[in-house]
Amino acid sequence: MIQRKQTLFLLAAAVLLGLMYVLPAVSYHRTTDDADFTFHPWGLENHLGVAVPDFGFSLPLHWILAVCILGLGVSVFLYRDRPRQMRVVRGISLLILLCGGAQVFVHQSVQSYLGTAPHMQSTFQAGFFLPFMAFVCCWLAERGIRKDEELVKSMDRIR
Repeated sequence: MIQRKQTLFLLAAAVLLGLMYVLPAVSYHRTTDDADFTFHPWGLENHLGVAVPDFGFSLPLHWILAVCILGLGVSVFLYRDRPRQMRVVRGISLLILLCGGAQVFVHQSVQSYLGTAPHMQSTFQAGFFLPFMAFVCCWLAERGIRKDEELVKSMDRIR
């Protein structure tokens, strides 16, 4: 049953998480030396696109995103076992929330690494909000899976 609305929500969440690899999360501009930096899931880059060697992530954000995308793709094909599909989607939702929280944490540490607030300007880009939008899609998919399970249980009672 690939044509269910849950499948569309799960695929939309996977596409949103995939866009995080393309779109930057936060752009930074340091006014003291007119330097620009960009935060991506795999690291911090300067205006030339070269990774900043001094700053390293303690969380492998891009690997967590890859696991989430792979898990969402697998959960699409678990439509025959709805309770398992619901558990997988719930676990992936928690990982997506972890990614969103990790982005906020890394944003704060990047700001402290690059400089103080009056000399630093940060702009949130579209990539920063994508995990939260993907979480909403996963929540809607889980809700649809739950409704399907309730419908099947009610049909079993009628027989």
